[in-house]
Amino acid sequence: MFELPNLPTPTEAPIVVVDVETTGFEARTHEIVSIALILCDAQLNPSLTVSHFVALERPHTANPDALVVSGYHGHAHLWEGAITQLWCAELIAHVTRDRCLLAHNVDFDRAFLAASMRAINQSPRWRARQICTLKTMRMALKSGKVKGEGASLQASCARFGINLPREEGAAHFALDDAEATRQLAKVLVGLGCLRIV
Repeated sequence: MFELPNLPTPTEAPIVVVDVETTGFEARTHEIVSIALILCDAQLNPSLTVSHFVALERPHTANPDALVVSGYHGHAHLWEGAITQLWCAELIAHVTRDRCLLAHNVDFDRAFLAASMRAINQSPRWRARQICTLKTMRMALKSGKVKGEGASLQASCARFGINLPREEGAAHFALDDAEATRQLAKVLVGLGCLRIV
């Protein structure tokens, strides 16, 4: 049986870096297929990483292209022993409570987290402020603080030499993307483009 992890306090780890891979783009109809949550201190040093593949309950609603992007097609063996959607929702509620969400496209991830929590009749309890490295990269490129083109996670990681273990067009895995986002946020803080606290 799945157990919720023991967590550092929100004071010790006020940031949770989030990435979800999904069966499509609509949080109301699609599902999370994998999730990674990295708890960090205010300097973005990780203290706890939680990552799970999540079993599909409504595969008939899935966008086939999204299943390729998420790695579900081609790597289905990774979902053996996956947690249920219910446990995923419980995990989200437990880990994100009273913390600041940080993601590359935080609006997308937040929508799926909230939809998952609604399924267990819970409201999100994370902090009002959320941090988006995608928006930050776009602003940094527009202002000239960062040179080049493209604010995608892939392009941003390539620009700063951050290891993102996938090639263009290859499957995305939540843990890889969350760790890359954490490292990208640290770079953006160092460049003065992003403030965490």
